[in-house]
Amino acid sequence: MRLPDGLAQGLRSGAVEQFLGLPYASAQRWQSPEAVRPWDGARAFQTLPPRCPQSAAGLAAGLEREDCLYLNVYRPAAPPAQPRAVMVYVHGGGTTNGSANDHDGSALAAQGDIIVVTINYRLGALGFLDGGNYALQDVLQALRWVQRSAASLGGDPLRVTLAGESAGGTVICPLLAAPRAKGLFRAAIISSDDCLHDVDTAAEAQQRSVTLRQRLHCADLACVRAASAAQLIQAGGGAAPAIDSDGLLRDYAARQIARRHWLHVPLLLGANRNEGRIAGPGFLRYDQQRYRQWLARLLPPEQAERVAAAYRDEHAGEPHEYAYKISAILTDSGMRGFGGCAIPPLGRAAAQDAPVYLYQFEDDDAPQGAAGGFHMGAAHAAELAYLWPDGGAFAAASAQLRPAQRKLSALMIAHWAAFVRNGNPDVAGQPAWPSLRQRAGYRAFRPDGGGQLSLDDYERQHRCELWRQLPVIMDRGEAQN
Repeated sequence: MRLPDGLAQGLRSGAVEQFLGLPYASAQRWQSPEAVRPWDGARAFQTLPPRCPQSAAGLAAGLEREDCLYLNVYRPAAPPAQPRAVMVYVHGGGTTNGSANDHDGSALAAQGDIIVVTINYRLGALGFLDGGNYALQDVLQALRWVQRSAASLGGDPLRVTLAGESAGGTVICPLLAAPRAKGLFRAAIISSDDCLHDVDTAAEAQQRSVTLRQRLHCADLACVRAASAAQLIQAGGGAAPAIDSDGLLRDYAARQIARRHWLHVPLLLGANRNEGRIAGPGFLRYDQQRYRQWLARLLPPEQAERVAAAYRDEHAGEPHEYAYKISAILTDSGMRGFGGCAIPPLGRAAAQDAPVYLYQFEDDDAPQGAAGGFHMGAAHAAELAYLWPDGGAFAAASAQLRPAQRKLSALMIAHWAAFVRNGNPDVAGQPAWPSLRQRAGYRAFRPDGGGQLSLDDYERQHRCELWRQLPVIMDRGEAQN
């Protein structure tokens, strides 16, 4: 394949061609990414690329390095009848871990007749120090690479969909409202993110920088810049896009969308029924006293009592009762931005300007394992084994899918691919999926069929009437020893 940057040799895997580890940009530490320099002759792209720095062990083993701005391409091997639509996928992982390699796009490419591009982007302090938003710039550069390379890949540059889950959504949300992203994608898929949480103010970004300097025993940023990647990783700390002054993220994306200051592209938007249970194992030792202390940390006394009363019957008398109560509160309140009552307001705001298709993944027996008898249900990230079944980080969970779950996997892949191809998720032979503007509903995905349900049903599930009356909780509600 001849790309604008040079000749690329991939590999064939069944009905799919893969080009692994294609460079899309280069970047010096804490500088904006630059376009790749063309190469002479043919180069083989048949092995997965290094991950961006995220662990000392990975750095030591050479599996990670700062030169990490690579992507993987999966496309049907059969020649296209017309240029194929392209999905560019931004991985999750709290903006501190994960990689393009976690997501093998073979099933989506083959079953959906689309091109799938999975990308690395800089993580942790290397991606976000001092509000630099270098990770967001990386995604923009990857989109520019796709625009330049789409025709060579057999793709249509006018049909590019930007997609991501969890932290992937956190990184995508600012781009929905960034003028410089206009024309780089025509639709977006945001899973388990509300475009509000996990964003730093300028002051919070500065404090992260101060904390990092303290952990490195550095007096100034020059010392931080001289630190090795391993030292930066070992210093740890969170990371988040930051509201900045250069216009890439002028305000929380949810607020910009509500003000109608965004790109007005179709959205496929949703989350999982039990998002908060991803945190449940951290609360297994909580009793009523610790539960009440946890509520008191998050809410004033009168509001804490209202929440306690609303969740009094949640798994009452069962083992791990308070872990389940807290998990339900984490889900329903949307305090981590994953799902629950955080999703409909974002959907309604976006639906003022563009088609929005809501969904909820509801397989209570999704293969996520359990901890000490705690049932994970449709917890955060549980759907990924259904959408990415061919390899990567979710292969082990995908291998556990029962026949009915495999059927659900195929259905979800069909809807996601249809949205990438057409800008709407309708699939031949399946009931039409109306946009939120057409009908106040959502599509429920579970092995028994699920189907189209009322948004009123969704909001009753998550006690949204209660949460509408309370202030938005920005605290993540972490367990404390």
